[in-house]
Amino acid sequence: MSLELLVAQYGYFAVLFGTMVEGESIMFIAGYFSHSNYLELPWVYLLGIVGTHTGESFFYFLGRFKGSSMLENRPAWKERSQHLLDIFKRHRYVLIIFYRFFYGMRTVGPLMIGTSGVRPIVFQCLNLVGVSLWAGCLTSLGYFFGQTMDTFLERVDRYDHWVLLGFVLVLAGFGYFMSRKSRDKR
Repeated sequence: MSLELLVAQYGYFAVLFGTMVEGESIMFIAGYFSHSNYLELPWVYLLGIVGTHTGESFFYFLGRFKGSSMLENRPAWKERSQHLLDIFKRHRYVLIIFYRFFYGMRTVGPLMIGTSGVRPIVFQCLNLVGVSLWAGCLTSLGYFFGQTMDTFLERVDRYDHWVLLGFVLVLAGFGYFMSRKSRDKR
């Protein structure tokens, strides 16, 4: 089942549970559906925050309680994670807020933060700020994409005969060019 059908069929439940796993696409699509009046924007935003915060908290606590042993059992992970931990120690608070904006970091980020020893209250507060920013950005992008598409389709509808005429002229020009090219080769 595609993400669009999932959100369309299950609505707010898809937003809540979908953001626990795959948040970017779900929030964008839900924002688009908010513009189309299938979902209400404030609920999409709120449920996106709750779902994302819940999913990221799970990975944070997994890292906090099992992260060190997971890294010890996987030497390749340990080597790569050391570089991330060094960066994290220098920019801890900024990264807690913004890691989710970097592709591929929504699962790894909280896991590494938990492993680094950041206190739970610090993570929860800063994560809530970051999740709120992230959910607002993606929901807004989806909403404004829907608005842009409506405007574009409305204008195309007014000028569709000109678009069709332009397409016919381009095809005719291409046909003329190809026939001249084949005649010149003879």
